[in-house]
Order: sequence, then structure tokens, then C-alpha cells
Amino acid sequence: MIEDDLPERINGLACQVLRGGKPVADAVLVSSRTNVERKRSTLAHELAHRMIRSTGNPAIRLEAAMNRFAGAFLVPGRHLLEEAGEGRRRITCCEIIRLKHMYGVPAAAMLVRLGQVGVLTPAAVRRAFRTFARSWRRSEPEPLAGNQGFAAFEKPQRFRSLVWRAVGEELISPVRAATLLNESLDVVERQVTGPANR
Repeated sequence: MIEDDLPERINGLACQVLRGGKPVADAVLVSSRTNVERKRSTLAHELAHRMIRSTGNPAIRLEAAMNRFAGAFLVPGRHLLEEAGEGRRRITCCEIIRLKHMYGVPAAAMLVRLGQVGVLTPAAVRRAFRTFARSWRRSEPEPLAGNQGFAAFEKPQRFRSLVWRAVGEELISPVRAATLLNESLDVVERQVTGPANR
């Protein structure tokens, strides 16, 4: 996964890394502008694109299938039924926010998933989107803070690891590492040499 400052309407995309015209790796690019819940949902959606090429049924739209996969991947049905209870007529906004924080998914996706697993009827989901959840597709209610829940540990680390390995093996200089990591040279040099002896 790579985070970057993407245009506002793009949450993420999947692609292949080519070397010499041949695919060598798959990658997912996510927007650094979005919240943790949206990033997790985007990653699961793009994973589905890498795994599923076709639904095999022309009546099933591919993007809807990818969203369904992402929901099932991030919010397992059996566990959600245990948490929320089966066959409910309504659910409170507070309950959905609690569940969204528990699973680390957008509130709108949680509401849809509650309908998919049978906690709520399709009519109850539509009613929620017409009332208290009307703005949830545009604006995330109570987003996870940067140091809370999933957000506390779900930061891409591969790039940092590769930069530090390249410095350690003297493939790049500390100056280049500072540029790549967007950190000051002082900070990078301290991390290279360790704490000063006292």
C-alpha cells in the first residue's frame, strides 16, 4: 500500500508495478486525504479487484460485488450478528458509530453491511439513509482519531523499511533518505548513528 495526495474524488486504485514491461508486483494507492475507515474500505475493495476478475453473472455489477467483498472481509457476518442482534427493525445512530469504531469501517458501509447480513431489513436501511445517515456518504461521522483504534497501528511501513535498509546497506545516503522520508537530515543522522554516547 502506498499513500499519496490524490485528487479529491479518488479514494484509491489498484495497479501493477512493471519492470521491463513485465508485471513484478501489485500495489494499491490510497489517498492520504481520507480517514482511516475509508482507507481500510478502499484497500479491501482494491484487494477484491486483484482477486476477482468477473462475477460470472451479468446481472451482478462488478463494483457492487467488490463492495460486498470488502464489507464481508472487514465485517464478518456471523460476528456482526452476534454484536448487533438478528432481525431488528431499527438501530440507533449511537450503535452504528460503536460498530464502525469496532470494525474500523465507514459508517455508511456499516449501515449497508447491517442490511446485508439481515440485522436490518432493506426498508430500515433506506429509512436510515433518508434520516440520520443522510450525509454519511459525503462526511464521516465521528472519524477515528489518528491515534485511536485501527488508526494507531495502520500506517504503511514498507516504504520506510526499504529506505532504512537502503541506508544501512549504503545504497543511498542519509541526505537522500531525509528527502524520501520527508524528515530533517539531523533526525535521519541520529537514527543512523543512534543516541550520542554520554
